[in-house]
Amino acid sequence: MPSGDSPPNTSGLPDPDRIHTREEFSEALRLLRGTSSYAQLDAAARRTRPGGSEVKLLPAATLSDLLNGKSLPTRETLSLFLEACDLVAGAQQPWLAAWERVSTAHLHKPLHAVRVRDARPRLLGVHASIQMDPGVDTLPTYVPRDLDLLLREAVAAAAGDGGFVLLRGGSSVGKTRTLFEAVRATLPEWWLLHPADMSAVRALAEKPAPRTVLWLDELQRYLDQPGGLPVGTVRSLVGTGMVIVATLWPNEYNARVLPRTPEQDDPYANDREVINLARIFDVGDEFTAAELSRAEDLASDERIRAALTSKDAGLTQVLAAGPELIRWWENADPGDPRQSCGKAI
Repeated sequence: MPSGDSPPNTSGLPDPDRIHTREEFSEALRLLRGTSSYAQLDAAARRTRPGGSEVKLLPAATLSDLLNGKSLPTRETLSLFLEACDLVAGAQQPWLAAWERVSTAHLHKPLHAVRVRDARPRLLGVHASIQMDPGVDTLPTYVPRDLDLLLREAVAAAAGDGGFVLLRGGSSVGKTRTLFEAVRATLPEWWLLHPADMSAVRALAEKPAPRTVLWLDELQRYLDQPGGLPVGTVRSLVGTGMVIVATLWPNEYNARVLPRTPEQDDPYANDREVINLARIFDVGDEFTAAELSRAEDLASDERIRAALTSKDAGLTQVLAAGPELIRWWENADPGDPRQSCGKAI
């Protein structure tokens, strides 16, 4: 907190999630400033640096522009200002998201795109969960995976100048949920487009939009369409700064990347080049000991607790396959001993 000054005024602030214009943004920053002078804010910012800083980090002209809405600050300047107001780490995220939203409001929005923060995971391919309470139709609490940190760093790096991130894993191992949580945590204010088919991908390539995530769950669906997903299209999209994220089953991956002999036809030559552009992360079939420990910590969610006690399948498989199993049991043929046995489990 700036020395000799009252605490920043954090009470009664507009919700950063509701800030959409430059005027709303600068007004909120003025309230956050409280009664601190420009000199006190700069001094507080300099104290955040190891050993302090003798160079002005928040000059008066910069603060004037920031607080009066004359221009939007850079992300780095905003972060410094927030630190000077005693907002660090996670407390800064809503403000940085508001900055992203305001600074990109003028950019082209792809047709049918939504903000990542508003995306509905079920529509993106995340499996419905087993439901313990008929009145609850939400996803279970997310159990952090061991790969989360590296995955989110990869998504953030791709956001710098474009990139392609691919999760490889079997059925119902949690790869789509893991990818969704990574994108939502890293790029909440970007646009997200989940194309229905390759015509939508081609339309995006013809009119690319900055700060857009292209969501290609089950990548083989696009690779297998007539004409496929040309590697040139992927290179073009990445070249515009777009972030492409995708999932793929191991058998689909293996079929496309296995080397061919010179005498063989190579129907997957293009697909292999597409996959080679991606940074690939593997999602295991089973939870690791560390992941199971985190799940235990979240077992206040009844669905996670039920999955942890199951002996018949992995945690994510029980959570994701629950609705399908229940429907199968409810419609089982009592005359079929295999089905009636399953219904009794």
